[in-house]
Amino acid sequence: MGLVPLLRKNTWRCILMLLASALTFSNAAFAQCSTPTALLANSITANSASLNWTQAGTAIGWQIKYGAPGFSPATAGTAVYTTSKPYTLNGLLPTTGYDYYVRAVCAVGDTSAWSVVKNFTTLCLAPAILSKKDSNRCGPGEVQLNATADQGASIRWYSAATGGTLLGTGSTFTTPVINTTTNYYVAAASGSGGQTNHSIATLTGGGNGCGGGVMFDITPTVDITVDSFLNLSGQTQTTTVTVYYKTGTHVGFELNAAAWTTLGTATISTTSGVMAPVNVGAGIAMTAGNTYGIFIANMYSSYTNGTGPNQVFTNADLTLNAGTGLCGVWTSTTNFPRVFNGTVYYHKGSACESPRQQVTATVYPNPVVNIGNDTTICPGVSYTFNAGNPGATYEWNTNATTQSITTNAAGNYSVLVTDTNGCTGSDAVLVTAGIVPVNNLAPVTNLCEGDIASLNAGNSGSAFLWSPGNQVTQVVNVSNPGIYSVQIRSIHGCVITSTTDLIVRPLPVPNLIGDTSICDGDHIVLDAGNPGYTFQWSNGATTQTITAADSGTYSVTVTTPYDCENTEEMHITYLPSPRVEGFNFIPYFHEELGKVKFAPINPSHVHSYRWDFGDNSAPSTLQNPIHTFPPGSGDYLVTLTVFNDCGSYDISLPIHVDIATGLITAGRETAHIVLYPNPAKSTLHIELNSADIHMKEVSVVNILGAQVYQSKLQDAQQHDIHLDGLASGIYSVRIQTDKGYIMRKFEVVK
Repeated sequence: MGLVPLLRKNTWRCILMLLASALTFSNAAFAQCSTPTALLANSITANSASLNWTQAGTAIGWQIKYGAPGFSPATAGTAVYTTSKPYTLNGLLPTTGYDYYVRAVCAVGDTSAWSVVKNFTTLCLAPAILSKKDSNRCGPGEVQLNATADQGASIRWYSAATGGTLLGTGSTFTTPVINTTTNYYVAAASGSGGQTNHSIATLTGGGNGCGGGVMFDITPTVDITVDSFLNLSGQTQTTTVTVYYKTGTHVGFELNAAAWTTLGTATISTTSGVMAPVNVGAGIAMTAGNTYGIFIANMYSSYTNGTGPNQVFTNADLTLNAGTGLCGVWTSTTNFPRVFNGTVYYHKGSACESPRQQVTATVYPNPVVNIGNDTTICPGVSYTFNAGNPGATYEWNTNATTQSITTNAAGNYSVLVTDTNGCTGSDAVLVTAGIVPVNNLAPVTNLCEGDIASLNAGNSGSAFLWSPGNQVTQVVNVSNPGIYSVQIRSIHGCVITSTTDLIVRPLPVPNLIGDTSICDGDHIVLDAGNPGYTFQWSNGATTQTITAADSGTYSVTVTTPYDCENTEEMHITYLPSPRVEGFNFIPYFHEELGKVKFAPINPSHVHSYRWDFGDNSAPSTLQNPIHTFPPGSGDYLVTLTVFNDCGSYDISLPIHVDIATGLITAGRETAHIVLYPNPAKSTLHIELNSADIHMKEVSVVNILGAQVYQSKLQDAQQHDIHLDGLASGIYSVRIQTDKGYIMRKFEVVK
């Protein structure tokens, strides 16, 4: 207790004299005092350091000597005395190396020997950051940050509170494009160091199949960069470079990779030659006394083990113990990792940097404004547009300043919204006039009786709802009279209702008589009735009545003023004159002399018969009469007359009845007919060489029996038939005379 005040009041010379006397006395009377061990300097600043040590036994105090590296405590150095530890040494110079020794004072005259020397270096006297300014922006982008520092100091910007990569220098720093609020860090620094690359190892192919691993003990806060690795395979190769960490110091060759922790990794790839540098452990805060490893992995080939021993590298800043490390156990003696050559660097320099201070780049989100999508508007409809973001200010292109506006007109509508941070957002919408359906139904729809009306609402693409019926199609088919309406909604939602009154109109009833027949040369009047309507006859006539003189089917379509129509037809048959080609006669003299049976040849269209036997007897109306001529022979002109509603036709034949012989014959040859030329090409000439017989009609039929030519004659003795329309072949000509029919054949050759 008394020694300490004395130390504070007297000079160092007095202290040393007392200690010398005490030591002389102590050495003679007591055991030697223990020397302090395990000296430690920590909490080092630019002007101070906390000194500590380990003391065996009991000491009442300690003498400390410190000075420039290499001084001798026996002859130099500055001495201090303390009765407690650790001891904070103040008044030191910045960025200066010091050695210090400690000896124990156990009693008066009992002092230990000086300890081994311990070296420490004070930190630099960093300049200060005088001001910093947070900044902000609206939406993603760059932000400019600002700071000031002591005069002459440089200003450094970082992305982390410690370690990390230097982002930039200067009083202003523009961030990269950022999307969210991000913290940056600024520090003031003096000096120009801090970024020098120092080689700490050259890697070669390691033994035992290791691909260039290196282990080392290193001081804190070192950035590890692996640079310039050489790919020797000549093939495309990709590898990973990894920084590992393990608690404790490196102890040599180790295979247990599980004991290591990964601090950083990077991938490099190349076909051949030198790989690009890659920063693996940027900003890693390393701790002294631990082991860190660089390892290159995943590059394999048939290349056998590399050459060259592992080496110990010495650098001015640190000592590396190179080794294979982290290799693992390989199962093959030929499939080793590819050997790489390269260099490991770390950054170290003499710059003195102040503690980093946080500067915040705030990114405010722009207001999200959504007033809706482009739309359409129908008459009588209103829209309200809401810009959201309550509490903001609003500028509409309509000059409104409210959060919402309401409109019932087409046009462009836009709004600019500014929030309390001054950030803006905008939106716009185009309102176009909607398509309004058009009325496609007539006020009245006339429907003819028996028909179905197709009511078409038009407006394709719209939605429909009919009443009655609730049908939803554009077209509906109806047949009952009444009021029909349809609601039409366009694709833009515009709605109208269209209505029509469906009236069923009766059909006209044509007034044609039933089927009938007319004779050759006659005509008949056909009357469709329905005065005032419109008419369309099958022969093209448009009058109510027409006169028909030909056989065939006649139809008429009668249309009312409401376009209701009805069609009726009738058939007129042409009734030809009666015809017969002659008659046969057969004598029945074996029964009775003069008895003859008569029969017509090919009668057609005949309703009744009348026979005049030329003997002044009563005519017969039988079709096949039997007549007995008077006794005696004689010549008779027998005439057959056939009848129908259109007239009569008669044919006569002179016959000779010979009672004596029992024969009945026609008179002399009835006709002498000449046809020439035969075969014919263009014209067939017919000539009758008989003065008392006359040709009345000529017709031609083909081999199928179809009539291809007919002509009526008047007492003709000759006639020409033009054959231009007939094909080559055999034909029959039938000549009707006043004495009967004559048939001849001829040939047409083309």
